[in-house]
Amino acid sequence: MMAKTVDMFRSPSLLERLERDANESVGLPNDIGALVRVLAASKVGAIAMQLGIGNSEVAAWLLDGMDITSRLIMLIGPEVMPAQVGIDQNEDIRVAIHCQTAMEFMEDIKAHRFHLIVYDTLPSSNEELATAIGLLDEGGIVILLNSGPEIRWTDVLTWLSSDRRMHSANVMNMGKVIFSVRRPHQMKTIRRGARRARIKRAQQQ
Repeated sequence: MMAKTVDMFRSPSLLERLERDANESVGLPNDIGALVRVLAASKVGAIAMQLGIGNSEVAAWLLDGMDITSRLIMLIGPEVMPAQVGIDQNEDIRVAIHCQTAMEFMEDIKAHRFHLIVYDTLPSSNEELATAIGLLDEGGIVILLNSGPEIRWTDVLTWLSSDRRMHSANVMNMGKVIFSVRRPHQMKTIRRGARRARIKRAQQQ
């Protein structure tokens, strides 16, 4: 008996509803969405934040991977109404939608830490991105989806590559996506030879 195959790129049911409501297919490729879902699933009980324009298809992939104890904060900016997002926070207890600028919101919650941060469009400034990274827990992940001018994309990539707090990868064959992980705190290692020399000196004293 053959095992039932599972489509790893299957669309979330929420995404299918959003497509029906909009009467058109959405723009995020399924391979990118599936990877976003996998990373969301890797963080049990995660606190995730989505910044940018409130892209509901990105949120759909995130929520499809998140467990029931995880939380998704969607930051959509003061010019967008929650009803325009297409996701009802009253129907999903994991979702909270905030209408503030990114810098204002992150200042308000600067004592909190996140396990996953997703930009559905490029951050408006490197300062904003630096602030977001500062809210990441060790091992936390930042995903940047390309939606902006080429020169801005290059600037963000160059800046991230120089940030010693992060391990980053630019996935060009997936339509320009950056994945970046907050490095764990590195304790300075003591070479064995140096330790033995200190012990020998102590014994001689």
